Amino acid sequence: MWRFAASLPTSIRIPSTLAEFRKRHLQALAGSFTQALQLCAVAIKEAVAWQVQQAMLKNNFVKV
Repeated sequence: MWRFAASLPTSIRIPSTLAEFRKRHLQALAGSFTQALQLCAVAIKEAVAWQVQQAMLKNNFVKV
């Protein structure tokens, strides 16, 4: 439950439950979740590429 209304202007409605907040902001939350998954995918690709590069250098597949 969110009960910080005393410090906020009275025109701001405080969500009484997380479910209400989720319902009102479902599209924005979905977009954020999609962006987070895309960032994870990029990070994984970069990590794998780095590991492959290190393995190739270690096994002398690539001359530096």
